[in-house]
Amino acid sequence: MANFLDHHGFDSGLTKEQWCQQLHPAIIYEAQRRILEVAPDWKQRNASIDLQSDDADVRAKAQAVIDAISAIRTKSNEIEAALPSMTDQQILDFDAREDAHWSS
Repeated sequence: MANFLDHHGFDSGLTKEQWCQQLHPAIIYEAQRRILEVAPDWKQRNASIDLQSDDADVRAKAQAVIDAISAIRTKSNEIEAALPSMTDQQILDFDAREDAHWSS
């Protein structure tokens, strides 16, 4: 199998799959950044406790936080899985910070 060509058109020494795998940490970092933007650590801890509340409104707010985090994690997995099906140029141009990757 031919190796993936880098940004300058030179043999990267990596297969397309290996090149894509090297993008995974950037996706994970961006997912983490987005999660913390939605819910800092303290809010995540509170939400996990508030899910046990007797107050339905408190539980609903906590569930909304959990659901928002879950949606970001799911999208992160979808982005990682979609990388190999992208064109070579799309992979070279890939920037995990772009909102377009994270919208549904």
